[in-house]
Amino acid sequence: MYCKEQARNRDYASVLKQFQIGNTYFARLMARQIYPNLMEGELGIITAHCTTHGNLMATVDFPTHGALEILMDLNFIHPLETREKWTKTGP
Repeated sequence: MYCKEQARNRDYASVLKQFQIGNTYFARLMARQIYPNLMEGELGIITAHCTTHGNLMATVDFPTHGALEILMDLNFIHPLETREKWTKTGP
């Protein structure tokens, strides 16, 4: 609950800059509280932003689970390095 209250008080523009559409993110352990089938470390791509009940949310497309709405907070999803820094096998 604390994370949600903290996330609501953040600057919307800076949050959108940090969680950019088209970038790859990985699920953190707290994301499992919302989606128990989601494993920590699963990779997904942000496809959209929205606000649900005052929370800044991202629609993250996971290959194994489809599109899921997750709180735009580093405790729930975390950005990977840019793709230019990836090796041939991944991040």
